[in-house]
Amino acid sequence: MKTNKFFAAAAAALGLATMANAQTTVYIAGAPALRTELTSAIENLLLGQTSVDRTYNGSAIITANVVRWRNATIGGQGNVTIQINYNGSAGGWKTNSASQQVRFIPDSAAAGSGATDVLTSTTANATLAVPDFHISNEYQDSTPWIGTNTISFPENGATTYQSLTDEIVGILPLRLVASKAAPSGLNLTPQLARQLYTNGELRLSQLTGNQSDYAKKVYPLSRGIDSGVRTLWAAANGIGTSTPILTYNATVGSTTNKPVLGVTVVSPGTGYTSAPTVTFSGGGGSGAAATATVANGRITGFTVTSSGSGYSSAPSVSLSGGNGTLASARAVIEGGTVTSHALWAATAAPVGNATDSRILGISTPVGNGGYATFAPLLSALTSNLSLSGGNSGDIYLTVLGDSDADSAIKGGAKEVSWNGNTLGTLGTYGNIGGVENTPTSVGSATPSLANGSYDLWGYVRLPYRSNLTSNAAKYAVHQAIAAQLRNYDAPVKLGDVNVQRTADGGIIEPGQFVP
Repeated sequence: MKTNKFFAAAAAALGLATMANAQTTVYIAGAPALRTELTSAIENLLLGQTSVDRTYNGSAIITANVVRWRNATIGGQGNVTIQINYNGSAGGWKTNSASQQVRFIPDSAAAGSGATDVLTSTTANATLAVPDFHISNEYQDSTPWIGTNTISFPENGATTYQSLTDEIVGILPLRLVASKAAPSGLNLTPQLARQLYTNGELRLSQLTGNQSDYAKKVYPLSRGIDSGVRTLWAAANGIGTSTPILTYNATVGSTTNKPVLGVTVVSPGTGYTSAPTVTFSGGGGSGAAATATVANGRITGFTVTSSGSGYSSAPSVSLSGGNGTLASARAVIEGGTVTSHALWAATAAPVGNATDSRILGISTPVGNGGYATFAPLLSALTSNLSLSGGNSGDIYLTVLGDSDADSAIKGGAKEVSWNGNTLGTLGTYGNIGGVENTPTSVGSATPSLANGSYDLWGYVRLPYRSNLTSNAAKYAVHQAIAAQLRNYDAPVKLGDVNVQRTADGGIIEPGQFVP
């Protein structure tokens, strides 16, 4: 029998009366791709604590860029404030290893939703602090943020980056997808991936083996250089994490009067005893309706019962009832038409009063950019290409996290095999009466991932500087979150996979990774 996932939080709550009332503030940065898992882990550790107040941007804590919890008891510590800024996987490594300040919700901000997103609103009032640790999906060796170099903001001179203690807590799998017009059954090899991202295109016939596809082109899309998903992909296909690539920025038109094609689980939530009510709002249309499916206390999927019409952007999805919390979903509408695209513009230091367009202070050549957020990338993947001088059947190809790939596929994109293998459908852990239950024989993994035939994945980690251990209260909070992720809330549990690796994109070796 597995350990009750709420034991740590309950034990901490019982001991609250005996603890000192000293304030502890813990600052966390890191990967948006792991936002659901980290936010869920913290919320699960705080279950039953009615004194906690929450502040976050947007309408849902599970999708917020910046979050603050106050008056919490966690890791045996009382009167804890936790601040999160999801500044990117690479951004987490950079700011943490160089002890650089990050923007967090100001102390004066009132509790509740709708707080200013101080991550993107860079002139808004914010609390500036160095992260105590961050969440990431890449090794430090895969980033520029190691040793002493002038890669970031070279005009400021060399920066020294401390080697961090790398605490691995789970596994993040990735999936390949091609855009709407792609045929089913495509397969990409590492050699073809390198050609695609260094030349900027492939012949579709190279993926299908059909002469009739020779005139059709495959173009690469990507997230930006601050994305850990991009880093894992560059390591897996052999291009290398420091080599510039060629990717496109698409212009999408004809996006009005669209139906809702699907709803994706962003966060399954916890504690659901019945299906919550699904409500759509915004997006310019009307009439969409869907039902949720619940198993083992979590939302496992949605069925669209009415597609509606008139949507020019994806409506927001609200979930109410069912006695659960923390679930979140994303609606996917029918795509439009890609009328043009261009290689991403170069970025460089500003001249005069120009805006600094560099990401993480790095100047990049033409083509080496990428999408800062998922929404415009999803729009390109769910649209048909109608390029001047192009061919009917031209497509895009990219790599995504599991949930994002599911959204793209619901919008008409096609999954692409990686070196002859696909990930499959991940299992989930649910909670009944405080006892965890596994619905599949490989738990949270899939047979191809668990047994090593599918190697497009990286480790989830909570790296920290060596001085964190000298602050007993902060280190206790870190260890509580790490244990919660490792045992329950990571995308895939380490113990559900029978292989391991020592580098991003490295050789798959038999044997479970033991932290």
